[in-house]
Amino acid sequence: MKLIKIGMVILIVLVIIGIIFSNPEDSFRSAMESKNITKMEKILEKNPELKIDGIDLLETIKTIKNELSQEFMTSVKNKDLDKMKTIIDNGLTTVNGKDLNKIYGNLKNKLKKEREKEEKLAFYNKILNAETINISPSGDLKYMMDMGSKYTDIQRDNMKERIIGKYVQWTLPVYEVSKKGENRYYIISDSSTAYISSYITIITKNQAENNYIESIMTGDRIKFKGKVDGFNFLRTIEIEPAILIK
Repeated sequence: MKLIKIGMVILIVLVIIGIIFSNPEDSFRSAMESKNITKMEKILEKNPELKIDGIDLLETIKTIKNELSQEFMTSVKNKDLDKMKTIIDNGLTTVNGKDLNKIYGNLKNKLKKEREKEEKLAFYNKILNAETINISPSGDLKYMMDMGSKYTDIQRDNMKERIIGKYVQWTLPVYEVSKKGENRYYIISDSSTAYISSYITIITKNQAENNYIESIMTGDRIKFKGKVDGFNFLRTIEIEPAILIK
């Protein structure tokens, strides 16, 4: 503990010595090399008589601002958010009266939306292009999962092992529809029919699909493709995620 305390005292002393004996000229040169306008202006504010080899320091700051302005506009074209943020952090906040923080924020939000759109399309295409298992929602699967079925637990377990994690493409009659979130709907199939009782989570890709889902009535049929996620304690098959198929 004593060594740690001694080390901390030494560090504090070194920091104080560095502050007291720091050379404004060296500090300005360092800020100039990194194009840090904020540091350069603060150094001049504290040392208004500072001179470096006859250089006009105010003109130097102006020149660097112009350079950074060009770099910023190039970064906007290249959609280089990191470079834009570095320039803003270095003290350049406006170009021709335009707020650079606002330009940065708008581009950041735009790129975020584009990325989300691309991710959503990739997600949609992954399901659309997935290979499906050839199994009917009626017949053996339906009867096997019915309450009071003559099938045994081992037979049901074998069926579950066969289809969980696989994709199915079915058309089922609808009993109920509810909304789980943005572009996300929960559909309960009509279990009174010849089809297996199903809970389906549909992910829609646009407002047109939202409108379609929200217009569905009990008894209507819905065509979808999705991944078998498992079975609940009532032996209802749970399919999530799923997409609409036209």
